[in-house]
Amino acid sequence: MEISVLPCEWGDAKPEDIQVLLRDVASHIERELRDSFPGTIEVMNLPGQTPQTYYRSSNDGAYPINLTAKGGLWSQFAYQFAHEYCHVLSGYERFRLIRRPNSWWFHESMAELASMFVLRQMGKRWQNHENRSWARFAPSHAKYADNLLKGHASNTPSGSFRAWLSENEVDLGLTRTCATRMGWWHPKCWATSSENQAAGTRSDCYRQQTATSKITSSHGGVPSMRKIAGSLTG
Repeated sequence: MEISVLPCEWGDAKPEDIQVLLRDVASHIERELRDSFPGTIEVMNLPGQTPQTYYRSSNDGAYPINLTAKGGLWSQFAYQFAHEYCHVLSGYERFRLIRRPNSWWFHESMAELASMFVLRQMGKRWQNHENRSWARFAPSHAKYADNLLKGHASNTPSGSFRAWLSENEVDLGLTRTCATRMGWWHPKCWATSSENQAAGTRSDCYRQQTATSKITSSHGGVPSMRKIAGSLTG
């Protein structure tokens, strides 16, 4: 996999440093996959946009991912990129020409879990990182993940998850088979598995903004779905 970071408004963070970080983020997910991801990802920071993965303009093009993190907010970089990278790996472009199913919340939940999984892994592995400047950020990554879980806890339904799922299965667009397999994606299962650029350098990013403004966002209308991830993190 290749990751290219465009010269956008990243605050005092350098694109090359962001690239190294994002490669590390991806490695924690790829370590759990049978096959490596062969594609190219192009990362940008477009003004006024949210973190999201856009559809590609061609099947052999790079996957455009927009992040909003800037400066030394490395945990936020990791969180946003892991979420969007999970969408790429899940084949989000399947929904380009069809109406999204009611179960789209499930895709968002998996991406949210991927983010928390990565942050926890970074919180552990970075403690002994050979780069000591990285090692000092390990507690921040772990704390970021903990804060996410606490935030989702307020959205967790009372009672057992099985009972809640039985009551809402139809509305959630789930089949019985899918529902019974959801437990394998519980974060406890994951946990145990093996910043300003000069004005002249902004052109690439702004050209990309013009191009992506004509492309339908893969997240249109579903930012609130991330809250539902709390249903799977109790």
